[in-house]
Amino acid sequence: MQCKKKPQRLFIGFTFIWSFIFWGLSIFLALKGNIELLESGALLQAILHNNIEREVRTITILNTLAGYGPLLAAIFITIYMPTTRKHFTHRFKFNTPFRYILQIIGLFLLITIIPAIPLFISKGFSTAPTWSLLGFSLLFFGYQFITAATEEIGWRGYLLPTMLQEKTPWQASLRIGLIWALWHTPIILYVFYTQGLPVFQIIISFIGFIAGTIAMATVHTYYYLKTKNILFNMFIHAIGNTFPMLAGLVIASSYEISVAVQILLWVFVFIITKKNKDLFDTLQEL
Repeated sequence: MQCKKKPQRLFIGFTFIWSFIFWGLSIFLALKGNIELLESGALLQAILHNNIEREVRTITILNTLAGYGPLLAAIFITIYMPTTRKHFTHRFKFNTPFRYILQIIGLFLLITIIPAIPLFISKGFSTAPTWSLLGFSLLFFGYQFITAATEEIGWRGYLLPTMLQEKTPWQASLRIGLIWALWHTPIILYVFYTQGLPVFQIIISFIGFIAGTIAMATVHTYYYLKTKNILFNMFIHAIGNTFPMLAGLVIASSYEISVAVQILLWVFVFIITKKNKDLFDTLQEL
C-alpha cells in the first residue's frame, strides 16, 4: 500500500510545489507593481491586440507556467517511475464516440443558457452576439485546450487511474476534486481578493469553488471510464471553461453565471451517479 501511494505523493507534491512557486511569484509581482494579473478572456484579448506591456508579460508567463504543474508532474513521474507509463498507453485517442461529444456540448450549453435567460431578461446584453464573438470563443477554446486543459494529463491521465486501483470512482472523484480545488488556492484567493470581497465572502466563495470542482471531477471520472480517453477529458475541460466565459461576456454577469453553472453541474452529477450507481460505487478494472 505504501509503495502504491509513493508515486501519487510525488505527483501531488511536484504539482503543488511547481504551481505554488510560479503563482506566488506572479501574484507577488502583480501586487507589488499594482499590475493586473490577466486571466482567461482578458488575457486572450490582450494577446490578440498585442498590447501586453513588458511587466504584464513577465507576470503572465509566470502565471501560465504555474498552470502546467499537473502536466509536468505527470511527465516527471513517468520518467522517475517508468512503470507508471502504463496509465498513458492508448489513452490519447481521436475516435471518441460522437454521442459523448454531443452530450458534453449539450450539457455545458444547457447549464450555461438556463441561468443566462433570467439574467438577460433583467439586464439585457452587455455585448451583442456577433460572428466576431463566436470567432473569439473558438480561439478561446483552442487557447484553453493548450493551457488549462493540459491539467487533464495529470489529473485524469495519471492520478485518477492510480486512485481507481484502490478507490471506487465516487471516492476517487471526491479526493481528486478536493486536491484539484486546493491546488488552485493561490490564484483563486488572489482573484477574490482583487474583486474586493470581504473575508467572509471569500471563504464562502472558496467553499463553493471546492464544491464545484468536486462536481467537475465527477463528470471527468464518468467520461474517463466511458471513453478511457485523456484527449476527451481535455476537450471537456476546455468546453467547461469556454461556455461560461462566453455567457459572462454577453451578459456581463460572470459571477452569477459561474455560481449557477456549478449548481446545475451538481444536478447532472446527481443524475449520473443515481443512474450509474454500480459504476460509481464499485471498484473498476481499467
